[in-house]
Amino acid sequence: MNARVKCPCCRAAVVTADVTADFPPFCVACGGRFFTSCPKCTSKLEALSRCCGQCGHDLYAQAVDQTGAAINCAQNTGSGTEVQREGFSDANRQIIAQLRVDTRDTIPLTAETLRAMVRLNPVNIARSRFWSLLQTITENTPSKEIGHIVGQAIGQVDLSSAAAELDGLRESIASFAREIVLGTARRLTEAWPSFHDFVPSHPWLANPEREAAATADHLCRALEMYRSDLGVIRDQFELLRDHYPRYASIMAGARVLGSELDCAAGIFGGFLGTDGAQLWDDGRAKSDRDVRQSFSSAVAQFSISAGRFTRTTESAVNSAAEQILRCLAERDERVCIGLEAAAAKGMNVAHIYRALHDPEQSISDPGLRELFETVFESLRQQGYPSGSESNMRYVLGLSTGDAAAGPQIEGEQGC
Repeated sequence: MNARVKCPCCRAAVVTADVTADFPPFCVACGGRFFTSCPKCTSKLEALSRCCGQCGHDLYAQAVDQTGAAINCAQNTGSGTEVQREGFSDANRQIIAQLRVDTRDTIPLTAETLRAMVRLNPVNIARSRFWSLLQTITENTPSKEIGHIVGQAIGQVDLSSAAAELDGLRESIASFAREIVLGTARRLTEAWPSFHDFVPSHPWLANPEREAAATADHLCRALEMYRSDLGVIRDQFELLRDHYPRYASIMAGARVLGSELDCAAGIFGGFLGTDGAQLWDDGRAKSDRDVRQSFSSAVAQFSISAGRFTRTTESAVNSAAEQILRCLAERDERVCIGLEAAAAKGMNVAHIYRALHDPEQSISDPGLRELFETVFESLRQQGYPSGSESNMRYVLGLSTGDAAAGPQIEGEQGC
């Protein structure tokens, strides 16, 4: 879930990747710095308070952004009028505003993409394949067919190369993390070689290669926290596989004698094993019931452990990503501050905007396109605005529609 509260300066939404996350030190929409203590009486403030609860001081009556420039704190009336900064053309103002919108839209997209990538771990894929077949069983499925479907489900799972597959996922996440850091620095260097003269210093811009490596390592260590669980899960699945032949033989020879349910029915949605719940041979009832109980327990252990592995790994990566998302917001805001400084000197920043906003190339890889479709579907369920999705599809190269390209910019050459 995304935490959404209002900036006390400009009333724009302040978005973080998680409701438990710390808020950024400034608003990415207006650049206003957030107070944590009252400058008049030094009392500690509630997060994003407009006034001090102790002395009543209006904290943002004379708010300034990161450069020290005054911020208009009047609420948006919807008239479309904006305070005009000296030296800014309308086009430059629109450009910088759109880049701040890009940052606002990018934060939840980046967070959800990392979550989606973690869910592609080999254990979660195996668990999903296993249950996708089991869920085709209904209360009317014959017992012999149930045994056959369970066998097919077991055959879909291969955890022998889980460690190597997790290594591959780690490298994919590392590449994604490196590009978060390197992409903006690369584009800025190509389009605006002198950006360091205007953009306030940030580690991701001052030494992008070093910071990219550190960022990737930070995420990868989180992904690896529960690697030792792979062996446990693999052993649990092998136990399940070992119990299957006897379970299949019981299901193939069973007949309905009453209404008592098989003990595995609770594991498989209340119906798996129903037709074979009573054994045809009373003399073998106890031993066969023990087999079904062992099989049921093996299914439960594998499913629970596999689900826990994904949840705990995802939680660890989410925690690591919070710092990265804050750095992303801070870097992008400093780029906007630098563009404002350049625009105030008469520079046309259109070509820099195009370098930062336009996709370097369309995404053609089917797997990557499928990943982002999954991400956007999840974001829509969380209330991600359609305009944000359209904007990010354009930035990612998933859409070429002009409507998603942001403000129409004339003149590509800076002064």
